[in-house]
Amino acid sequence: MEKRKHKRVPKCIAMKYKATGSESKEPEPPAILSNMSSGGIYFRCKEEPEFEPGQVIDFTMDISTDTTLTEKPAFCYFKGRGKVIRIDPPQEYHTFFGVAVEFLTPLGASKGEKRG
Repeated sequence: MEKRKHKRVPKCIAMKYKATGSESKEPEPPAILSNMSSGGIYFRCKEEPEFEPGQVIDFTMDISTDTTLTEKPAFCYFKGRGKVIRIDPPQEYHTFFGVAVEFLTPLGASKGEKRG
């Protein structure tokens, strides 16, 4: 029986993440959002995360859209902050790490022109 508070919605959206307060000069590693709910997100990443459960991360999800061939694409993304609940190691059938995050702030949207 499902014991989750919030219904999950499957998604496949490019995203980036970074541990809050990280001073790393390295570019943020890419990741793919797997699903989301009103309570949090679950994403997969190729590289092992540099944070642990309990740490806070900031993340952005790119939801840019190409409307037509004659219009400029709409660049839009959600950003948020959350607490890492767990990190799932890669499995035999899945070579990516899985990261469960509980929202600490509501998602915020930003919109502008996509830069090439």
